[in-house]
Amino acid sequence: MVPDFKLTHPSRHNVVSLIAAGALLIAASPVIAGPQTYLLDLPGGNRIGYKMEIEVTHSGRLEIDAQWTGGRILSFKLESPMQTASVLRRSGPSPQRFGMEVDPSMLGGGPWTLRVNSLSGRVDGEGRLTLQLPEPAPPPQPRKVARPPTPPPEPTEPWKLPIRAPAGLSGPRLKVVETTETFRAGLIEAERKGEIDNCRWQADLMRYLAEARDQAIRGAGTPANVTSELFRSITAAVDLVEELRNSENRLFVGPPPRDPQQRQIWLRERKDWLRRVERELDEILENVRRERIPELAHQTWPTRLASCVVASERHFEERGRLGVDRAAHRALAEVQWPHIRRAADALEALAPPR
Repeated sequence: MVPDFKLTHPSRHNVVSLIAAGALLIAASPVIAGPQTYLLDLPGGNRIGYKMEIEVTHSGRLEIDAQWTGGRILSFKLESPMQTASVLRRSGPSPQRFGMEVDPSMLGGGPWTLRVNSLSGRVDGEGRLTLQLPEPAPPPQPRKVARPPTPPPEPTEPWKLPIRAPAGLSGPRLKVVETTETFRAGLIEAERKGEIDNCRWQADLMRYLAEARDQAIRGAGTPANVTSELFRSITAAVDLVEELRNSENRLFVGPPPRDPQQRQIWLRERKDWLRRVERELDEILENVRRERIPELAHQTWPTRLASCVVASERHFEERGRLGVDRAAHRALAEVQWPHIRRAADALEALAPPR
């Protein structure tokens, strides 16, 4: 049973530590609006379950900003007392920033509830969760007769603009251009549909790929060996997860055997195969976090991409065991996986053959 911790009326700008074992409850004067910040303790080897009651007294924008360490996936559920179901759900790796518009009809029924949950992680972690509650509406301002001129539209980021491979470009350099353009086109289409990159890696990777693409067109050198090796590892990990996603193997499709002995064999064989995938993913995250790739020292997309692959792998694994409706991270995997596949193709094109 995962413990729930109830925190009522935190004071404005108060910082509160929520402990997963040995409950610590701090209460202060009521808060009706503004930021509230909590420190989250995420001990390794333990499931996490937090419950926070929030006083929401004004309509407007409610924002939730959460960042944490440890690499685990957190799930957030926001509930209004005026609703019969959750108002907002979100899950994914760090960081997560999301929110919603609070309608006046949602107010007046009592405190709202924010639940934060996760499965047990391998290592200890800690995080910070900030709630920005709606503020009272400002008083109306006198109407101004003169209006400022309409500002010019913001220029389109260069990476959003399509390019064509120069005439005569062929071989590996042409493949870099083609795979990068395929990835770029997918991002533009996702933007048109209003899809959100919850893992926040796609635009940063596209900027990196656009620069690498331009260097390839100019005939510049390939990435360093250690960088190319990371790209190959990411590609190999994505291929393994894709194999899991499309597998018709009895280990990943359908429920486990009912016979106890056959079930034990099934679980052991399944665990052995999944350990191979997890080793690849763990090695990628370890190399990036320890800054063993000098060329990527200031890049954030490798860790976020790898974390997104981890979440997708867990979804596809649970989908075969529990069914698609009960598998974790369904929305994230369904939106992110096509982009992950195209990203792997582009990174593979950048890494020269061994």
